[in-house]
Amino acid sequence: MKARIGHIQFLNSLPLYHMLVKEEIVLEIDLFKDNPRQLCRKLLDRRLDISPVPAIEYARHANELLRKLVLSYQLHNFGRLNEKL
Repeated sequence: MKARIGHIQFLNSLPLYHMLVKEEIVLEIDLFKDNPRQLCRKLLDRRLDISPVPAIEYARHANELLRKLVLSYQLHNFGRLNEKL
């Protein structure tokens, strides 16, 4: 399954997406372009795996976003622990 990544067409996001194209990572992901609020909603609804989140949207949904981030981190580390066992 390809990673689902949100894309905001703002100048300050350009370096990240330039790297994705330059390193040909863009061929291995699904890139979703939308406005910042919609990308945040898709991230919260688990329709995206990762996305830039504007400060105002982070402030509105901080608890929910942090909970998902901590859960993702825990699952990632649990997988790494299982590989070592």
